[in-house]
Amino acid sequence: MSKILALLKKQVQRLRVEQRKSLTVSIGLFFVALIVLYIIISRLVTSAVQSKAAEAALLKTKLEYRYSLLMNKDRLDEERTILENNWAYMKNRLYSEGSSDLALSTLQRTLDEMAKAQKLAIASYKFGEVKTSEGFSLLPLSLEFSGKYEEFVSLVYGLETNSKYLKITDLEVISLPRDVNIQVRMTLMGCRYNEKENQ
Repeated sequence: MSKILALLKKQVQRLRVEQRKSLTVSIGLFFVALIVLYIIISRLVTSAVQSKAAEAALLKTKLEYRYSLLMNKDRLDEERTILENNWAYMKNRLYSEGSSDLALSTLQRTLDEMAKAQKLAIASYKFGEVKTSEGFSLLPLSLEFSGKYEEFVSLVYGLETNSKYLKITDLEVISLPRDVNIQVRMTLMGCRYNEKENQ
């Protein structure tokens, strides 16, 4: 009988220990779950707060930009008008023919007239490769001629003061002994703008 009682006592003690362990584990798991839940909620709240802060900062920047536009409206309108006038002036200095070939022909005629006025004899013309980008075309034209130095200087001055934008990109002047004339090889660059090609 004492053995049975001892066995029962031992079983009751083991149940109490297991119950204590189970209660400790349950409490531990409950706290772990609370910590995980706190982390998830805090991250969600932080993310929402950051999103609202970013939205507020964007709205503030937008309002500052609009305020700046309103405060500087007159100055911006004035600068836009200046830019439009500058562009209108530049556009008048560019060739506006329907094709690059037509523009090169116009440039050649202009040079013929200028050379004739300066009594220069143009020996040859050579059209270079036309480069086009966004409605703009660069028109290279090479020429060779001979004449007196003073006539050459007058031609260069005429090119610089021409109503169209012309740029000398290559120049070679040869003066031979006992020859009153100089030999000139020159490459000119004109520019064409076509609004239709740019649209």
